[in-house]
Amino acid sequence: MARKMTKETLYEDLRRRIITLDLAPGTDLDEAELSAAYGMSRTPVRETLIRLQSGGLVVQRRNRGASVAPLDMGTLQSWFEAGRMVHRAVVRLACARRRREDLAAIEEAMHEFEAAMKAEDMLRMIYANERFHDRIGQAARNPYLYVSYQRILADHERISGLCYGYEIDTRAEADKSLTLRQHRELYDAIGARDADTAERVIGQHLDLCKDGLRNILEGSEHLLADVSLDEA
Repeated sequence: MARKMTKETLYEDLRRRIITLDLAPGTDLDEAELSAAYGMSRTPVRETLIRLQSGGLVVQRRNRGASVAPLDMGTLQSWFEAGRMVHRAVVRLACARRRREDLAAIEEAMHEFEAAMKAEDMLRMIYANERFHDRIGQAARNPYLYVSYQRILADHERISGLCYGYEIDTRAEADKSLTLRQHRELYDAIGARDADTAERVIGQHLDLCKDGLRNILEGSEHLLADVSLDEA
């Protein structure tokens, strides 16, 4: 039976399916099929796909329609290259410009992530992690940089989903503890306006993410069944 949804719940459901890789990178997103599946007309479906495209999770290709954005080796390489630069700029500005309310918001997201990790709730972990980093981005107070940061965070969610799923499945307690510690160190550095430490920690945080992906590639090929590994 087709499910009736509002445009907002349609967006949230498709976004959830993309970041958890339930909809694999490269999957075609046919408007007619989605309309039938969700019990909606094609207009809100089309608007939702445009919204997902603006967030970097969907791509539109000429004469081929919409599809889930790729997550191949070329994409990952570009993400780590740009992500390192953007993350470092964001945390340095956040240290200089953060306000009391920013720290409260960052801390709230940090605690939510810790609770989600304790419960081994992967989707909740992904969302809380995105909020943690997004609130640091907001604290930087640079609208031009924030647009780039949001694009980085879109794929960050999918990459995080891979890593968190692997950590939960393999009981990688050391990596989980290190993630929590790095979040705490980053929060403390921003609170102390210590930009050098914040930049160092975010670099280590990205290295941990890269190491996690490397472990998945080397030892758990089945976890990457939904990811295209073709060279760009």
